[in-house]
Amino acid sequence: MMRHALPFALFGLLPALGAAAGPPAAAAAKPTVERAWARATAPGVNVTAVYFTIRNAASRADQVVTLRSPAGERAEIHETKMSNGIMQMRQITDATVPARGALALEPGGTHVMLIGLRSPLVPGATVPLVLTFRHAGEVQVKAVVLAPGSVPPSH
Repeated sequence: MMRHALPFALFGLLPALGAAAGPPAAAAAKPTVERAWARATAPGVNVTAVYFTIRNAASRADQVVTLRSPAGERAEIHETKMSNGIMQMRQITDATVPARGALALEPGGTHVMLIGLRSPLVPGATVPLVLTFRHAGEVQVKAVVLAPGSVPPSH
């Protein structure tokens, strides 16, 4: 009787051993997006900015290669920089999130521009975005729309 119990006891340990191994590395490496918010728009305005922080827990850097939103015709990553005493905004193609680090998209710096909005963005609404990373694939984001002068989310 005892010799039959041992294999069943060992078989019962298999799920626990599998759980100890943890999730697959790819699942654990998915970037996360925090504090996503967008600026509300006035009627007739068809562009807005979206801000958030991307955190990358992976052991290698990752890069946003595309982004899209059903709220607009295009979504682009832009940066604002001072050049010869003039503030300029331009599209960038390298939005890299460092390994075990973060990339902040914030007013006055790097941010997402939604261009060709399909309708005005009103305070309290949400704007869906899909970020596609070179290594991690797609990450879904919902940005809350804030009224001018509102305090952005802090966590």
